[in-house]
Amino acid sequence: MKLPESVLLVEDEAHIRLMFRKVFELMGIPNIREANNGVEACNSYGSNPTDVVMMDINMPEMNGLDAMERILKADPSAVIIMLTSLSTRNAVDQSLKAGATYFIRKDTPIGEMQMTLTEVFERVFAG
Repeated sequence: MKLPESVLLVEDEAHIRLMFRKVFELMGIPNIREANNGVEACNSYGSNPTDVVMMDINMPEMNGLDAMERILKADPSAVIIMLTSLSTRNAVDQSLKAGATYFIRKDTPIGEMQMTLTEVFERVFAG
């Protein structure tokens, strides 16, 4: 299975960042960076791109959709997985239409989240 070497985890809530950090660590992803909002995400990705960006939609200063737009404008091949606690059909459609690779709810059980991420990574990073 091909996994990304690096992930930029963008989430304004520290406990959610910690949970996703643990998921990525359990999956064996070695380089996990964090950002608290979209502004930090754009700056961090711009100075040192990662293989994957996992980003919340609703954040202060700059939301995830705006940050995703900026990142994709600078790097159209960026792999961005959007996170939210509200998975309305509109939010999913808006994220995917704007260029997100995938969409995950924050309350997805850990085991299911790992399986889903593995499937996404296998599809995206296939040989």
